[in-house]
Amino acid sequence: MLAVISAIGAWQSRRAADAASEAAEAAGLQAIETRRAADATVTAAQAAIDDARASAESVAVAREALVRSQRPVLTSMQSAEPGEGITVLPGTSTTSCAIRLRNVGTGTAIIELGHQSTAIQVRPSPTWFPCEVATLVLPVGESVVLSGKATLIPTDDTGGQAATIYVRITYSDLAGNSFTTYLCLMRDEEVESWQHADIWSLHGVALDDGTAMLMSGEGWTGLVK
Repeated sequence: MLAVISAIGAWQSRRAADAASEAAEAAGLQAIETRRAADATVTAAQAAIDDARASAESVAVAREALVRSQRPVLTSMQSAEPGEGITVLPGTSTTSCAIRLRNVGTGTAIIELGHQSTAIQVRPSPTWFPCEVATLVLPVGESVVLSGKATLIPTDDTGGQAATIYVRITYSDLAGNSFTTYLCLMRDEEVESWQHADIWSLHGVALDDGTAMLMSGEGWTGLVK
């Protein structure tokens, strides 16, 4: 009888041990599944972060490309008639110059003022005299009058070039890229009358984007940048 009881106890102990072993194995499998799920979550999260970073970089590249394509270009608004849009008033010792500019580019221009930026140069002197504008921000298609005064009067160049005034307009786009437009104004007719101003017109335009300078027209031999 004691042997039977002892065998039953051993069998129950073995079953308990087997149950414990199965439970431990199940817990282990559950831990593995939990870790796999956690790894999958981490992988998905990293993929989402990478996608977001790639998307942000794509947006930044697209924005930069858009900004670069929106380049301002400032030039004179002179019409086909000589003197239209340009006013030059030489005095006894000073010269006043006013010219209407227009932004014909594809982006907003921010005009910079000062001796080293937007200014006029009355030949034959190499000195630049600062100019003024009513607004520094010039959207596409908008215009503004630029005016300046030099403490000397224009004279014909000894090399045969007519009296010349150079206008330098320095500006930037919204991304901070700098550009410079040079305008060459030449006197077409000198009027010997205090009641009528001399006739000046635009003879040349030059654009400088910091890497190259594209020049058109005439009168650039006397320019001192």
